[in-house]
Amino acid sequence: MIVFNIFREQNQVNRQETVMRKIQNSILMILSFLLGGIFYFQFDLEDILWNRHEQAIISAEQVTWNRETDYTGQKAGDGILFLTTGEEWEAVLCEFDYVTVVPVGIERTNVNDRSRGKDGLPYYIIELEDGTRLLAQMNRGLAARIQRGQRMELPLGRKIEIPQNTRTLLTPVCEARNVTGDYVLYTIDDTWKSEHVRPVFYGKLIASTLVAIIWAIVLQLIAERIPDKKALRRQNQTDEQENE
Repeated sequence: MIVFNIFREQNQVNRQETVMRKIQNSILMILSFLLGGIFYFQFDLEDILWNRHEQAIISAEQVTWNRETDYTGQKAGDGILFLTTGEEWEAVLCEFDYVTVVPVGIERTNVNDRSRGKDGLPYYIIELEDGTRLLAQMNRGLAARIQRGQRMELPLGRKIEIPQNTRTLLTPVCEARNVTGDYVLYTIDDTWKSEHVRPVFYGKLIASTLVAIIWAIVLQLIAERIPDKKALRRQNQTDEQENE
């Protein structure tokens, strides 16, 4: 009778342990994919690919001879206007002149341009050497390096008029920071960006999946090394009953 009771109790314990193990594995799996998801949004593969991309150096003479080509996002060469003052920015012709600048300061606004991608393209406020602030759009990785204090020259950009609905959203921050909110310095190479939408997406997806799998293995190994106090206590009780 005692042996039967011990056997029945052991079966109940085994079922409980099986259920708990399934719950634990499910929790670890969810946690692993959450970590993979965080990695997906933090991993800036686009910036890595852009840094490996060799941009063409464009001179003012090239721009003059071929106005039909869009040189936005390329490197500034000889004769390209290097912005340092607000007066120079005011004199730039909208959607015509190409300029570059080395911002002395940068801050991100809470407004994104949703018309240029699912995640949107942030509007930044950059500061020129004379203290003038203006709106700019650029590669996120480039903006991050400038925010960390690196002195970076922006790619070739053009003065673009901001849509009215976006201008309304930008008005509060522009008024607070004394920024003219009618135009933005746009420095994104749209052709390169559109060509790399899928490679960036699938690259980040594969990388984040691998990260999730690695975390699942690591967390499982850690969980197996943590002693189950309840299981040890039950095992001790079973051993005592068998000895009796």
